[in-house]
Amino acid sequence: MVVSLTGFRRRIFLNLLKIWYRLVQLAGVRFIYLPSGCHDHVAKEDWMKIDEGRVCSNCGYEPYCDDKSNNTNFELVRQVASVSLGVDGQKTKEFKETRIRYKSFDLDLYSPTLKIPTEFVYNSDKSVKVLHSHALIGRTTGGKNIKGTEYVNAAVERLRRDGLDVTFVNLHGIPSRNMRFHQLQADIVVDQLIYGWYGSTSLEALTLGKPVICYIRPSWREYVASFFPEWKNCPIISATPETIYVELRKLVSDSDYRIKVGEESRRFAEEYLDVRKNVLELEALLRTV
Repeated sequence: MVVSLTGFRRRIFLNLLKIWYRLVQLAGVRFIYLPSGCHDHVAKEDWMKIDEGRVCSNCGYEPYCDDKSNNTNFELVRQVASVSLGVDGQKTKEFKETRIRYKSFDLDLYSPTLKIPTEFVYNSDKSVKVLHSHALIGRTTGGKNIKGTEYVNAAVERLRRDGLDVTFVNLHGIPSRNMRFHQLQADIVVDQLIYGWYGSTSLEALTLGKPVICYIRPSWREYVASFFPEWKNCPIISATPETIYVELRKLVSDSDYRIKVGEESRRFAEEYLDVRKNVLELEALLRTV
């Protein structure tokens, strides 16, 4: 995203940035744009139309998000990017998108048979462990939580009141290189319940053969499946704040169901997330820019 400046200094910065991009392009360098967040992909005006503004109203970054800055960024992308990658199921009108399977994994490094270092091993017990993680630094203004953590916690507490042996593993501040050791010890992984698409948590858990709960907007699933047929059989269990309890209860109370969904998760990862396959798409793209 373009840095936040105002007035004259902002105009000077943007003009100098455009000149730099042009000079670098003349030297033969090409830019591939990968949006880092929702406001780098779609205007806030359009986000506010989705689910009656539910996404923005639950986002802690929303007070700092404005379309004046967003549109400046989109204009710069249109001018300098040779390729702009689509990142989720939301189709943008701001620039032409290209779709490749760019999120990929070394499936030997992310494997259900991964050995867990001693320092990360949990105390063994028979409770069903529901793992949920978040990194909300800078995105928690007003106590907002785009991942719906409070709803996951409430659902687990309700299950415990129902007499089910379940533990809520709520993680934050874990280095990404170590997260897989925690995820592998979970029985169920819950990503987010509001945004409408998966994050890295869902994909990591799929590779590890875990049942995953994450809100996947139906129209977005259909759109992505039009590019990648594997998505028609994606085993991610979609849930919202209103349905998380029901979906969690099914998984917590039925070990055979958990095992079945977990096996489907790994098969999906082998089809859709294998870096050895997906690198061919990236190589083909790089030859065209």
